[in-house]
Amino acid sequence: FSADVWQQLLDDQNLVEIAQAMVAAGGTGEAQNTFQDARLIAERVASNYLRSQALAQIAQALDTAKRTEEAQNTFQEARQAAGRVEHNYRRSRALAQIAQALDTVGRTEEAQNTFQEARQNAERVENDNLRSRALLHITQALAAAGKYQEATRTTEHDDDRSQTLAQIVQALAAAGKFQEATRTT
Repeated sequence: FSADVWQQLLDDQNLVEIAQAMVAAGGTGEAQNTFQDARLIAERVASNYLRSQALAQIAQALDTAKRTEEAQNTFQEARQAAGRVEHNYRRSRALAQIAQALDTVGRTEEAQNTFQEARQNAERVENDNLRSRALLHITQALAAAGKYQEATRTTEHDDDRSQTLAQIVQALAAAGKFQEATRTT
């Protein structure tokens, strides 16, 4: 990457962090226009990958604040930004993070569809190592969402299942589901 590209990535990351801080402040009711300001900042992020992540976090906060229609629109914008991510590997990771946010706020069907889209993108990654890493990321997001069986099924598409299964077992153990953890193979 050139110095300009690195600088843009740093600027994008800074904008994402500002948007995240604004969303956190918005939850306290201290700032009336915080969500709109955070969205405006997120829209300035040049990286579609980072923009999709910021928008997903904003949408999750909007949904939690019972601003359902705004949350729906913002989740849609996040998915659109993820769809514009150039590489299947990063697109699959972006979609998995959006799916996890959707699941967190109870949008189960949307989350399921988005996880499926993430898996499809991961399976299109030509490089075996990157494909395995993309599937691992999806598995981690599924496990974090409490979808352990689906996470285990996702490992069936992974040539190197050992690391992915270890992540599922760790998530199950952390959730206190020790019997399920011992049965996961």
